[in-house]
Amino acid sequence: MTTSPAPEPLLLSPKSTAKALGLGLTKTWELIGKGELRARKIGRLTMVERASIAAFLDRLPPARPEKVA
Repeated sequence: MTTSPAPEPLLLSPKSTAKALGLGLTKTWELIGKGELRARKIGRLTMVERASIAAFLDRLPPARPEKVA
């Protein structure tokens, strides 16, 4: 019997988001406050949309510009 892997959560806590991005919690909250990461409120809980994490990474410039041959 095969089991399918559990689906990735759609929302992450700010702490989990910080860990996933390799950032501090303060910087993560700053990005949420600036709208760089989209977050949702569920009662008192703040959760970051997983899709916004990928979109944030896509908007970042490369560490080194690619050389044009």
